[in-house]
Amino acid sequence: MNPDTYLDRKRPKIGFLPIGRLAGDEIATHTKLGIDLIQQIDADVIPCPTIWEEPALLDEVARLRAQEIDMLVVYPLHGMSAEQQTLAGVQCGVPTVIWALNSNYSFSSATSAVGALRERGYRPKMALGQAGDASVLPDIELWARAAFAKAQLGRARIGALGNLFPNLPAAQYHRDILFSRLGPQVVHLTLAQLRKTLDELDEGATATAIERLHERFDVLVSDESLREAVRFDQALLKIAGAQRLAGFAVECHTETNLLFGINPCLSFAHAEPRLAIGCEGDVEAAAHILMTRWLTGADAYLGDIFSLENGVLALKHCGAGCQLAREGKVAIRGLKAPATVGVDRTLAMCMPELPDGRVTLMRLHGRESYKMHVAMGDVISSKAEDGTYVEIRLDRPAEFLGEVCGNHYLLAYGDLRRRLAALCEWMEIEITET
Repeated sequence: MNPDTYLDRKRPKIGFLPIGRLAGDEIATHTKLGIDLIQQIDADVIPCPTIWEEPALLDEVARLRAQEIDMLVVYPLHGMSAEQQTLAGVQCGVPTVIWALNSNYSFSSATSAVGALRERGYRPKMALGQAGDASVLPDIELWARAAFAKAQLGRARIGALGNLFPNLPAAQYHRDILFSRLGPQVVHLTLAQLRKTLDELDEGATATAIERLHERFDVLVSDESLREAVRFDQALLKIAGAQRLAGFAVECHTETNLLFGINPCLSFAHAEPRLAIGCEGDVEAAAHILMTRWLTGADAYLGDIFSLENGVLALKHCGAGCQLAREGKVAIRGLKAPATVGVDRTLAMCMPELPDGRVTLMRLHGRESYKMHVAMGDVISSKAEDGTYVEIRLDRPAEFLGEVCGNHYLLAYGDLRRRLAALCEWMEIEITET
């Protein structure tokens, strides 16, 4: 893929490959029903002609690969097609779904193809229904989103600005292992690059950005603090554009804050999510934010574990994405730099109040292999004063405490367990649910 275009992709691209050789009105009808149905899901669908002969199948799969699909849907129209289905799954190079029909021995051959692919180490998914049965679409759309997240992570680049904050030993990572197991390339940036970019910023553009923030939000911080935060956000966007970055991991406490008096948490104020920000130099958190964004189409809240009392977990963070705000309740507020920084400085942050609702809590972690801790709960309160503070009533607080594995956790709205299960199976990430 052209590295300049991966950030423009907002939804999955899937290939739809009917396999069959029998003629007749029934087969033609089943083919049309399948094509019409698959185009109803939230994805860019590339339909193929019905294929049977091996050379034509290989050519068609090569064409789909050249168009950089995220997932292949194989649609066997009848039996005696297991070899063709297996070949397509092996050659496509992306996660495969076999959509079998309950007619003409399609399902029988599909089971053999699925078994053959699993024996070879692949992880195909199986959908089953009558021709024209729309009940299979939710699963296919869910799998397409998981395949999209996997593919996008393999295209992603994350900028690391500064080192990992010393108080986060659980977030230590190896760049080559992260690349080989999760996909993102980590680009190490220097503070000299940041300084040069800051010096090159246009003051007029900064003034315009400040005006727009005053128009959109309650700004409860001095323009001096706001100006420094806006300039940092503009510098990050400029570096991201030049380096084709999807996000950053910024060591804010002891480096950018101490040396420049700036913090990346105003970047949450964009009308649409633009950059994933892993705070305190947490590269794995930045990768996890991107994973969740591409899996769900929405942003997540990255919080620090603050307390756990009477089954209620409190998370706190300097700021959060304004898209998460409850009824537009978001402000740009000032927050004192932590005492550990050693300077008396107020920083401008985007601080929304988050809505109540069912949420999934997650933490991605690992060394030589990756794991994910997942827990369910309900947001019961939120406030935005001294940072964005959220309380979650956990379903299983004792079990959560037994598996907690770091202070940074992601909070995403809704029950994501089925999506996470599909994605983590394809990415060989072990899930522990509490």
